[in-house]
Order: sequence, then C-alpha cells, then structure tokens
Amino acid sequence: TTVLPDKSKIAVEIQKTLENLSKDNLKKFQFYEKSIPQGKLEGKDTVDTAKLMTEHHGEDALRVTTDILQNIDQRELARQLENRMGQLEQRCLTKEVMKKEANQGDKLNNLLTCGGNSLDNYGRFVVVVNKSSPEQVQYLQFLNKLKLFCVLDFDPSSVAPGGLCHSYSESRVANKHTPSQYQGQTDSVIKNLNLYKQTSWVFCNGRNDLDSDSNKELDYKNWLRKSCKDVEQLVLFICNPEVLLHGKCLIIFLLLSPVDNEKKPIFDTYKAFIKQIEEESIITICASRSTYEKWKKMIQEKCDSDIDPRSIYELSLSEVNGTVMALGPFNQTSGRLLPSSDSSFVVLKQKDEDLLTALDILCLNQCENIDENSPDFHDFRIKVEEEFYRGGKVKWWNFYFCDKDKDKPFVKRDKYKTVKRMIMSQLRDSKDMCVLLNLFHHPGCGGSTLAMHLMWDLRQEFRCAVLKDNTLPKTEVAMQVRKLMKLESEKPSRVLLLVDDLKETENPQDLVSCIHKAAVEDSLNKNVDNAQNCKVIILNCVRVHSPKKQYRQHDPTQSQYITSSLTPEEQKEFEKKLKELKETHEKPENFYSFMIMKSNFDKKYIDDLARYTLENFDVGSKKGQLFGFLALLNTYVAASEISLSLCEEFFGIKRIQLLGDSVMDRMEPYSNFLVEERVEEWGGYKGIRILHHAIASACLEELERRYCWKVSDITMEIIHCDLFFRVGFLKERLSIKQMLIERHRIKDGGDREPFSPLIDKIHNQQGRQTVKDVFVKASSRFETSASFPQALARYLYINERDFSEARWARPSGSGGQNPARHGHQGPTTAFNA
Repeated sequence: TTVLPDKSKIAVEIQKTLENLSKDNLKKFQFYEKSIPQGKLEGKDTVDTAKLMTEHHGEDALRVTTDILQNIDQRELARQLENRMGQLEQRCLTKEVMKKEANQGDKLNNLLTCGGNSLDNYGRFVVVVNKSSPEQVQYLQFLNKLKLFCVLDFDPSSVAPGGLCHSYSESRVANKHTPSQYQGQTDSVIKNLNLYKQTSWVFCNGRNDLDSDSNKELDYKNWLRKSCKDVEQLVLFICNPEVLLHGKCLIIFLLLSPVDNEKKPIFDTYKAFIKQIEEESIITICASRSTYEKWKKMIQEKCDSDIDPRSIYELSLSEVNGTVMALGPFNQTSGRLLPSSDSSFVVLKQKDEDLLTALDILCLNQCENIDENSPDFHDFRIKVEEEFYRGGKVKWWNFYFCDKDKDKPFVKRDKYKTVKRMIMSQLRDSKDMCVLLNLFHHPGCGGSTLAMHLMWDLRQEFRCAVLKDNTLPKTEVAMQVRKLMKLESEKPSRVLLLVDDLKETENPQDLVSCIHKAAVEDSLNKNVDNAQNCKVIILNCVRVHSPKKQYRQHDPTQSQYITSSLTPEEQKEFEKKLKELKETHEKPENFYSFMIMKSNFDKKYIDDLARYTLENFDVGSKKGQLFGFLALLNTYVAASEISLSLCEEFFGIKRIQLLGDSVMDRMEPYSNFLVEERVEEWGGYKGIRILHHAIASACLEELERRYCWKVSDITMEIIHCDLFFRVGFLKERLSIKQMLIERHRIKDGGDREPFSPLIDKIHNQQGRQTVKDVFVKASSRFETSASFPQALARYLYINERDFSEARWARPSGSGGQNPARHGHQGPTTAFNA
C-alpha cells in the first residue's frame, strides 16, 4: 500500500490541477463527482472544490480526482497529477512507513474466518455501508462471495448506475427493503422478506430512485426524529438469537466515505449494534486511514471502546477485494454449466441460482475449474473424505474425487443399477409429464447417498437438483422446478429432483400435482407424448423401518428398496475400499459409519463399539449429559441434531473465537462418535449429532445396561433442561416434541400407532406414572400445544381404561390451546390423579 501526504498538501495539488480546466470542464468535473451533493459543489471555484474533495475523501481525494479527470477526457492532467502524487508519496514514505500496521491482509483473513481459511466459519454476514463512489464499486465484488443476510445502506443513490446496490444486483439478487418492513412477528418477517434465501438490501436513509416523500434522504435532525427508531428496531431484529445466533454472525461496517462527526445516522447504527451484541462480532473496514482515525476517535470517546484490533484501514479496496476473494470455500473460477436441448449447454448465472431458493442445483461441471494445486486443497480433500466415511452427509466432492481417481471408485450398492434402470425406463416409456419414484431405505444404510450418486452420474442427461427444504409450499417448489426446466433455453429440459426424507404427513403426490399444474399454466405439456425433454422425475427417498414391506405396497415399476443387509459382492467392495483408505488416511478403522456398513451392520460390532467408548462414563458430567441427550434424540428423531451454539452454551463456551476450546474437545472421548456439519434449515447453522443411527441406539442400550440410565431418565432430564427452551433454539424444541408425540403408521395409508416409539418404550420400562410425569412436564414446557394433554388422555384411555381421567381430551381442532393452561377442570383432574 502507499503512504499519502497530509490533507493540506493534497488540497494544494488538486487545486493546481483544477486551475488548468476551463469553466465548462470544471462544471463537468463537479458533475462527475457523485459522492458529494451537487448543491455543495455548484458554483464553487477551484480552491473550494479542492477543499471539499479533500474533506470528503481524505487521503483518497487524489485518486478520486485522477479517476474523474480520466472520465472527462482530461487524461494528460490526470497523468501529471499521478506523477506529482508519486513524488509526494515517496517523500512521505520514510516518515510514515514505521507507523503502519504490518500484515493487515492476514488480519483481515483472521477477522473474517475466525483464524481459519474459509468464510464458512460464520453462518451469515451483515454489512453496514455508507456512501460510495463509482470508482470504489469495482473493488467491492467480494460482497458477492459473502453469505449476506442483509445490507444496511445509507447511500440513497445506491440503486442508480454506479451505485453499490446496482452493481451487486447485476450478479446477485438484492431484495430492496426499508427498516419498517422488519417490524412484526419474527416468523412473518422472515417469510415475507424471504430472509436467509436472498440478500435483503435495506435503505436506511432514503432512495433517490423513488419519488415519494417517505423515501427522501433526511438530514441528521429529521432522520433522528423520523427514521432512527425504525433502524434501531431493525438492529434488534438482526440481533435476535432466533434470527441470527450470536457468535455465528459477523457485522461489517464498511466505511467508503468519511464520517466527519457523531451526528451521522451510521454512527447511531453502530451504537445500536453494540447495545445488542458483543463488540467482537463487529469489524470495521475503512477505505482510507483518515476515515478510520475519525471513526476510531468517535467510538473511543462515545462508546469507550478500542476498535483497532477489529479494524482494517491500511489496505486499499482493491487489496481488500483480492484478499476476500482468495478465501475458501473453494469456488469454481468459471461458469457453472447445465445440460440443455440438442446436446448443448447453458451457463447457470449466480443471479438465477439465487432465485431458485428451494433447490440445490447440481451442475454439469460441478467441482471443476478449481485450483487443485493450492496449498489447502489436499487438506480439504482429506477432510471431506474423512467426514463422509466417519458418518457425515455425502457431498458432491466425494463423487468428484472418486471420478478423478478411476482406480478407487465410489462404492455402489447393488441397487444402484436397478434404480438407474427404473429412472431411465420412466424417462423413456412414461406418458406422464411428472413421475414420482420411491426409494425406501433403512436409516444409515446409504439410501440417500445412492440417490445422490445417481444424480451425479446422470447430470449430463438431466438438470439435477435436490430439494433443500421439505417444508416449503409445494406450489413454490413446482414454480422453481418449472424455471429450472426453462432456464436459458427456449426448449424445456428434463429435470431429476431428489426429495429426501419427506415426512409422512406430507404427501409427495401433492408436489407431482403442483408440477403438473404449473406445466399446464406454462404450456409446457404440449406434445408431451413426443417430448422426452419435457419431463420431471422426482426421486423420493424415504427412511422407513421396513423398506421391503413398503416397497410391496407400491407400484414395483415406480418403487425400489434398499436395506442394511449387504450382498457378498457388496461386502467385497467394502473390503476393497478399506484397503484403499488405509493407503491415504490414518486409522480408517475409526471411520465408524463406513465400518458399520463393511461389517454388514453386525450388531456385536456396534455393541462392542458402544461398550468400549462408554467405559467409565460419568452420567453426572456435562459431557455425559449432552451425549445422553444426543443418543436419545438421534435414536428417536430421524436426521436430528443439536445446534453447535446450544452445545457451546451448555458448556459455557462464550468466546467468539474459541481459541483452543471447542465442543468436540469437551466431549472427548465420545467425540469419535460425533460429527459436526452444516444444516441448511432455519437459515443455516452448524449442528452436532451421533454419526450413525445404529450407534446412537446401541449407546442408549449401553447406558441403561451398565449405568441404569433409562430412556425415561434422559427424557425427563432433557425436558427439565432450561437451555433447550430458551429463545434461539426452536429446532431443538421441535425435535423434543416430535420425539414424544409423533406416531408411526401401522401400515402405509392405514392408521397410526397409538403412541410414539419413545412413549411405548417408557411405558414398557416404567409404566403409567412415569409416562404421566413425562407428559405433565412436557405440557408445562409446551404451554400452547394441546398435543401433550391429548396424548396423556389417549394413554389413560387405551392402556389403563381409565375413562374418567381421559374424558377431558379435546380434539386437535380446538384452537391449539393446552386445556391444562386455560382453566379446564378435566385436565387438572387427570394431571393430579
């Protein structure tokens, strides 16, 4: 970076240069200076113009001046000024270089990654930015790479050409909002503004592209009176732990123009943030050192805080941009491709992908065009492979690595070929525009992995996508599938959609109907009989306890099953893969998920693992309690986990950068059974779970056998744990409710079992009183839910034939109120019996 002279010398140089301009060219120069209000520049002479430029831009004034001169075709003047700038900088270099902070690039890296090398360490970023100049915007492409939750923009001209919002919107989706739109029920705001899925661009002091009075830029006095409260409410919303978990979100103040005094809306916004979250969650990036010095001084005086350890001010915006763009995760350096009609390909634009919020799209060249010679790539590959074989979810990278190394292919279950034939035959023979295919599988037997492997191998024949969120309205999913079919092509392309673990309450046929309807509305169904391209095939992966039984109840041409029993040929393939892993990984025998499959799900092997690992288990310790909670949830709730944030609070780990301390460290020696992975639901977060359903179940049995810690004891402890019922941990509460209430179907399309498997287990172990105790405590935790008193009433009626105590059960349609909480006499009698 360069070292610039003081402002007085800068102003003199700018004035000398401007004196060479004619009056018309001076006016033209002032017109092109977009970051200073035209009212301030209008009619000013060269002295005043130079002074305004210097006051507004500080050390950047010289660079901005040369940029404007070039824009108005005064290139010779710009060149002369650049030469004089170089001479001035050289004279100042010796004096100033010792004052500079070294290695600000490394500092920026550490601030954005928590000391790592990937931007994935933070779940979301919030950027607060003031007025920018067109010259700066070209160096702000790094914002495209951040997982932006929202941008708080104080530049009313940001939407106009040359503005930051305009530039961002050219390649990404930016939904334009006002602070007042963030008021109301949290869930409603998230849904209405499409938060988490697309960037929210919030204009905090007007928009010049809109004519209404409510969108005019306000001076500080009027902003304080009319807009400040709305912005403070916006900050409260952002800092709500149910919206963004503390410590998992980074707030970036990006100061592109000077903040001359404390009477600036952006300074009030900073003060609003530090009232709500730790200062360690806020960093500052300044376009110039002079801007930073003023900002630092104001915060020191008004907030009694030293922001220097969390600030970047020596790097140019170009250097900031390059540093961030070089960070992981590994991204493709060229366009992502999709197959199209007539054996052609189209580029999937980032903005189009932003709009398809429900779909995780698999591209034709997925994982390609990456710098595989970078120092971190080898470690990245080892980590990805280890995570999968230990029990993490499969990633597209796993298939890519095996494709690259043809001698070490990905292990395929025998049913791979069968399911592939089923897909291709439906594509060839079915007359329906949308076809639903079911793959029933045991938990943890590789069903979802097989489905994703099929998609990987069929990505040239189909536009492939995974449904990211099963709770989305089916009409919305259908609309996005339709968009994927038509993207960048006049002819629609065939689509293969993977739907994983759709709940029993959600009928997959509803999605088929919605896709049919969307096609009819869009006239995609014309000449379907003769157009194989115009098809959607849904591969529906369903975790069930009896895959073969479920398969027999469905059309065999549109269903298949896979179990946890390996054929001899499959066992040979797993033996071969273990030998390969021993060549490239340390202790592959600790890849327990892989070893369980290799052992053909041998119960003795799994039980021995649990017995050995849980030796000297301390039921009363923090790590023992948390492990018990995980074993219970992972046994009785499919695809469940406990958020990393909850685990950190459980252990009292509160530091933003956990320097040498982590949940996995605290959980030793049980960490060998745990996996940490990103969960896309609820805006995205990191969760921890036991790496295989069979291990979780075996651990529960071992805890009961050796330590007399029954499932009823663990259930009562988790219900009594206040942390699970605090603000910010809604997903965990829903998992607890599901574990206690959700009943399995007796057979497909038939009635359900009377109680959840967990309640059945507690009844068989402990009997009536313990079941009552569980339901009573759960009812007090879920006060607005009628499910628990109803479940208890059903239990008393069915198991005890106690009609008097069961009388108070109310139908589910009674408004969702818990009668035990609203003065109904019946439930009180039942609970006190």
